[in-house]
Amino acid sequence: MGEEGQLVYSLSADSLYFDVEPSSGLVYVVSVVELAGQMVDVKVTATDPRGLHATTTVRVSAKDWMTKWTEMNQLFPESEEQEENI
Repeated sequence: MGEEGQLVYSLSADSLYFDVEPSSGLVYVVSVVELAGQMVDVKVTATDPRGLHATTTVRVSAKDWMTKWTEMNQLFPESEEQEENI
């Protein structure tokens, strides 16, 4: 394919919460604190060396991990015996 076939990926708009790896298109979370429990759409653009481009929407479901952590601790509480062995 050569260099002419290489795409560069970018977010279609600046985001405080997401970023994208320009060479692979991998979208990753920068900050999830304010997004917890929400469904968020992120628009990613792929551009070739000639300037041709296409945009797609990636839908991200941001889980509230603190709530999940609390639920897990309630399901599997540590016993006093385990705490003494630590």
